[in-house]
Amino acid sequence: MHCNHNLKSKNVRALYTLAFLFLILLSRPVPANADVQLELLSSPEVDAVLNRNLTISIRVTNDAPDARLFEISVEAPPGWQYTAMPPTLGIGSGEAEVVFVAVNMPAGGDPGEYEIVLSAFPGGVPSEAASVGVLVRVPATILLDIREDRIFRPAAYSGDEIEQTFTVTNMGNASTTVVIETESRQEWRLTVDPPDRRLTLDPYQSGIVTVTTSIPEDLIQSVRYRLSVIARPLEPGAEELEWQATTSTRVIPSQLAGGPIYAMLESEVETLISWRDEEEIASGINLGTLGLEFSEGRHASLSGVSFPITGGSVGGFGQSYRPWARYEDAEMGYIQAGDFSISTESRIAGRSRSGRGGEVLYRNGDGEYRVFYTRGRGSIPVEMAGLEVAHGIGESGIVRLTALRDSELSVPETYEREPESSTILGLLVGYQPWEGTEVTGEIGRSGSDSAWRLNGRYKAGSFSTNCEWLRAETDFRGGWRDTEIRRLNLSWSPLEGVNISGNYNESENNLENNPEEEGRRNRNIGFGATWNIEEIGRLRVSHRIDRSRDVILEEYNRTSRLTEYSFSRSWGNFSITSSWQDRTDEDLLTGDEETENTLRFDCTTRLNHDISLKFGYATSRTSGNNGFEADRTTDLSLGGDARLGRDMDLSLSIQRSSGGFGGSRTSINGSLNWEMPSGYKLNLRARSYTGTFGGNTEIALGFTYPLSIPMTMFPRKGSAEGRLYQSDDPTQGIPNVEISVGGMTMVTDDNGFFRFPSLDPGEHQLTLDTPSLGVGLTPEVELPLIFIVEAGSTVELEIPVMRSVAVGGQVFVETPGGRGEMPSRRPISGMVIELQSVDGSSYRYSDSFGRFLYTDLAPGNYVVLVRSEWLPQWHEVREPVSISFELTSGESRRDLEFTVVPVVREIDITTEF
Repeated sequence: MHCNHNLKSKNVRALYTLAFLFLILLSRPVPANADVQLELLSSPEVDAVLNRNLTISIRVTNDAPDARLFEISVEAPPGWQYTAMPPTLGIGSGEAEVVFVAVNMPAGGDPGEYEIVLSAFPGGVPSEAASVGVLVRVPATILLDIREDRIFRPAAYSGDEIEQTFTVTNMGNASTTVVIETESRQEWRLTVDPPDRRLTLDPYQSGIVTVTTSIPEDLIQSVRYRLSVIARPLEPGAEELEWQATTSTRVIPSQLAGGPIYAMLESEVETLISWRDEEEIASGINLGTLGLEFSEGRHASLSGVSFPITGGSVGGFGQSYRPWARYEDAEMGYIQAGDFSISTESRIAGRSRSGRGGEVLYRNGDGEYRVFYTRGRGSIPVEMAGLEVAHGIGESGIVRLTALRDSELSVPETYEREPESSTILGLLVGYQPWEGTEVTGEIGRSGSDSAWRLNGRYKAGSFSTNCEWLRAETDFRGGWRDTEIRRLNLSWSPLEGVNISGNYNESENNLENNPEEEGRRNRNIGFGATWNIEEIGRLRVSHRIDRSRDVILEEYNRTSRLTEYSFSRSWGNFSITSSWQDRTDEDLLTGDEETENTLRFDCTTRLNHDISLKFGYATSRTSGNNGFEADRTTDLSLGGDARLGRDMDLSLSIQRSSGGFGGSRTSINGSLNWEMPSGYKLNLRARSYTGTFGGNTEIALGFTYPLSIPMTMFPRKGSAEGRLYQSDDPTQGIPNVEISVGGMTMVTDDNGFFRFPSLDPGEHQLTLDTPSLGVGLTPEVELPLIFIVEAGSTVELEIPVMRSVAVGGQVFVETPGGRGEMPSRRPISGMVIELQSVDGSSYRYSDSFGRFLYTDLAPGNYVVLVRSEWLPQWHEVREPVSISFELTSGESRRDLEFTVVPVVREIDITTEF
């Protein structure tokens, strides 16, 4: 009996073992059809982040005796999206193809483990699919966003309270507790709501932080109040993460607020003392750019100037000043004179020029008008004057007309050529036929010669391209002469994290208007690829070939090749970048070849919130095929930034170079900056350079204080600002609505905010362009909205918008039928339908189908009836004669019916005998 019991136990264990092995075989991803094999090339387990794309690669092999068409399918968690590239593919017998599947994980999902199953099956036969699985692990991610709710911030006055509201949003997939911190250089009293400065946020939940700042009464000069609100997660391990939003508010002394006229002259004055090797101590005063602000959007500025006090200069840390003056009105344009640079918008008729002159720009609606003049500083004095007129074509195009006069005033005797002058006329037309596409055509005329240029840009999804073709005749003077240029640039991102780019440029003949360069042609071909690999880093490779061809010799005489490989990676607060560059220059006529190899390595680390370090290393060597080989050059750099306190920071960098033609050299640069709450700044700067050919050391100490002088020049203005929003959801602002006040029109931004920065004191009326509200919306307030503006103050306007209602229906006339027949009904036109509400009555005629409709009505109680005096003779309205009802926001009644019937009359027939 004992032996039989052991035998039975062994049999049971064997059955259990066979069942377990059978279950394992069933759970294996064995293809249902032996004609197709599926191999996973990517890792079977992936760590990913939500709201990011994941790329999976598979190999599909056709084991069938003939060619087959296979389809790719993906089973993913709900809400996940995928794209197979290609989704279908034809494969010959015994051949294999690789398929890339991009899986997009949605935002707001929970952390955890998810399974993705990829299948390949013959076309139309999913039951014969081969499948593989990938396990995706999504960790808990902490990601915050903080931003100020108001875009426009008017000036404030001493004694005021500034209330600023910030929205903190948890963009991660895990709940978090956020700690709020504030920073400002002004030590003013402020309060924060919530009082404990903490927010507990679920994924994609937002919280409001309100900061109220009390401005001191005894402010004596205008200052900029900058406030930074910082959000930090409280979870362990995330202490180093932070997000912040910073605001800037101009604060004006209160004694200036009550005056009828106001302006403020502002600048910075720096007292500088410097010492340089083998020179006496030098001192001077630097006056920064003078700015005069009359009101928001209207200001004037004047270039600063340096005044030496002792010594020949104020050292290498001093600035070079060139005089200029500018006045600008954000609505009207600007005027500028003095020392400046210009660069016209036209590629053909324009050229950059730096010199002395003036410029005026005037704006009027969709048009801009620009006049300028400049005289260059070069060895050959050249002056240029011009006029530009630009005008928009709707929202998608622009036309620009340019007229230039370019003249050489005189030519020194060393130049054996006559002065040249030219008049250039240019016309540019740009248009966007559809989103992502831009086409530009341009033509220019100079003397008897002309030039033209075509340019096109296109962007759709992950692909973008732009091309250009320019041609200028022999004597065209608009920056080109006897020139032809062809360019093509491409960029494509077939997969998430992968970008491929290519370019082709070809230019012919005289590109610089230099007679010595006649007969030249350049050709450049290049490509590059970048791949961001999760958990590995960013790889990039690029290759470029430049070839120069002598048209006179009719052969290419020089070729340059440049190849570069780079890699970058970040781990938390530490990042590295390394690259290898190989450049080869070859003279095709002589056979000489020169090669330069360069290796670079850079790393950056952030030790904490206040200290960061940088390290760099580069080495290169140049050699030639003729036995020439230069010494290896090496550059080593080390630097860092440190925040020593809320108002003090330190910066230091050291660079050591050796080898090459310059020999060994060392440079050290450092600066210590301290900004006091009152606005004063103390700056200590030092630099030292030593090398084979000498060196120098310089130290400079600067003290800067703000200059703020009240002026009485122009009448003070007031302003109005507000918001357009949906009354049933105040967080939903209404964008792109035209709002007008006193002839000025503004458009609400994405959050429904609008602002009129400069209004005369007194009464104003605000109106809306009702069609721009869109269908089904109507203002809750009565328009025009009347408000009062006071000098130096801002009026807050709130305009709630509700969903409108509609009322409609149909009017019929009923005709009695003959003996044994039913009455007939048909629509009747020309009936007057009255709509009664608390605002009075309005009227509509019924159309040829008997219909009537009232739209864009405010919610409320309504009565609808047919006016009896307009009924046909001997007719009346069958009950109900009137219909009463109440409509709430967004509700409509379009089913009202009224029936007009003949009046039933009694006929008495009297017979007399």
